[in-house]
Amino acid sequence: YDYTANFITVDSMMHTYHLYFAYLLRTTERNYLSHDLANLSTEMLSEAKSQYDTLKGTEWEDAAYLNLAFFAVGNKLLDPNADIPSEVSDIVDSEVALINAAEGINPSPLFQPYSEDPVEEDYSQYKPRGYYDGEEALERYFRAMMWYGRRNFAQANDTSNRSAILMTIALDNEALDDWEKIYTVTSFFAGASDDSGYYEYL
Repeated sequence: YDYTANFITVDSMMHTYHLYFAYLLRTTERNYLSHDLANLSTEMLSEAKSQYDTLKGTEWEDAAYLNLAFFAVGNKLLDPNADIPSEVSDIVDSEVALINAAEGINPSPLFQPYSEDPVEEDYSQYKPRGYYDGEEALERYFRAMMWYGRRNFAQANDTSNRSAILMTIALDNEALDDWEKIYTVTSFFAGASDDSGYYEYL
């Protein structure tokens, strides 16, 4: 029996599967998910701004500000010309500059002030790679998805908890459809998240 020939056949099949998988994912992200993410980011920024305006002067202000800046960063990564609320423009510019530089580990300008422990981010993870590299729309999509996926609101303190609750409330409207489209597809390709998310907080 020619085991070598059989190995080569299996290897070729796996290579073909990998190429098809990458093509399918790239096409889905370029033609569908990137648009859904842009819509979701815009909707969530608008909801976060409304929450912040309502909650200023209360114990929920920090959490609302954190969410406002968080979604402003996502919008700025997807569209460098996005209209960013003046309240968070400076901190958003600082965070986006580190993301675009993608040079290594640094304290997060946005998250560090809200944690007693050091909050450092490996910004080199935001450097587009694979099929994302070289296509501007996919590079922007990649950075924004990394931002939304890598930054979490763990149950570590009151501000983080409140931010997660406000985010859930903001998502529980028209934005939910776009979020579910993205989450359903990415979960199919990469697996569901182990962290508490929208459904758990709701």
